[in-house]
Formats: sequence, structure tokens, C-alpha cells
Amino acid sequence: MKISAIILAAGSSSRLGRAKQLLKYKNKSFIQHLIKKLEKTGISNPIIVLGARYASIHQHLKEIEFQGKVVENKEWKKGMSTSLIKGIKALDKDTDAAILCLTDQPLIPLNHYQKLLSNFEKEQKLIASLYRDAAGVPALIPRKYFEEILQLHGQGGAKYVLRKYHADSILIPCKEAALDVDTEEDYRRIVDAN
Repeated sequence: MKISAIILAAGSSSRLGRAKQLLKYKNKSFIQHLIKKLEKTGISNPIIVLGARYASIHQHLKEIEFQGKVVENKEWKKGMSTSLIKGIKALDKDTDAAILCLTDQPLIPLNHYQKLLSNFEKEQKLIASLYRDAAGVPALIPRKYFEEILQLHGQGGAKYVLRKYHADSILIPCKEAALDVDTEEDYRRIVDAN
């Protein structure tokens, strides 16, 4: 079974005013933390979708010797769905499922990613994280949903698919996923959490 990862990192971090993907946490950038966690699960060379701040983040990926695929989404202002579509299109044709991740959830523990993967190996269903009483990312999306994702538009991203197929999904609680970074206060909260 071939499982890939798509890291959605195209947003402008407008409320933060700087690239959240490059924020430091325990001496590594947020994006580097995520790449390392995925590597520890056995997923190497994820697809990273960049948009706003492309040059600085792409340069950082070169500096940390990232070996995966970098995809540029020039339409990132049209919403997260455009990045998701770029990521799905960049997958190898024999990919059975893709784990969708965001860079601004650094407190998600490694074992949560491992649970997503082990549940998929058993069930081959849509596996999502449960926080704030809703399904969210990281989420593992089986190939059978790819075609529907390619028809998405706007800000929705994977949320539409996660809501639509809620009854056929496995939800794994992850309170740490609720701690994402949109503002300096959020960032301080995450830094202070450890």
C-alpha cells in the first residue's frame, strides 16, 4: 500500500505578518518539524504545496536539504482548495491514500500520525483528526475521494469531504490539533506549552 503526504503550506499568514511555516519551535522550523515527524512514520519525501512567500520557504527547504516534491500554487489567494488540488495532482498514480497536513500544528504528537496510518491499514477508510467537536486535519484520504477533491473550489479545502463522508470515517481524537498558529499570541502559547 502506498501512502503519501501532502503538506499544505501556501497561505500568506496574513494575521501573523510573517511566514508561520518558518517559525521556530525547539530549534527547528514548523515545516521541518512536520517533515521529520512524517519521516518517523515511514513517509518520506512528502509533497509540499507553496504559494505566498514561495521564495523564502523554498529557500529554507533547500537549506534543510528537503528531498520531496515542491509544488507552487500561484492561485493560493482563491482558497485552500486550490492547494489541495495541486497536491492531489502531484501524487504518483499508484498512490492509495494521502495524509493531508498543515505546518501550523506543531504540538500534534508523532503517535497521532502513527494512529492515522495504522487505522487506515486496518480499515482503508477516511481517517480524520477529531478536535473542536469536528473532523479536521491531519486526515488520511483514500484514493476513491481524489476525483471529488479535484472538483472543489474556494476556501473549503478538505473540510467539505470530511463533513460529507463523516458517517463513513474514523475519527481519532487529537486535542493538540486545535492549537494552531494564526497570531503572535497563538505562537507564544505554543512555545510556552513546552
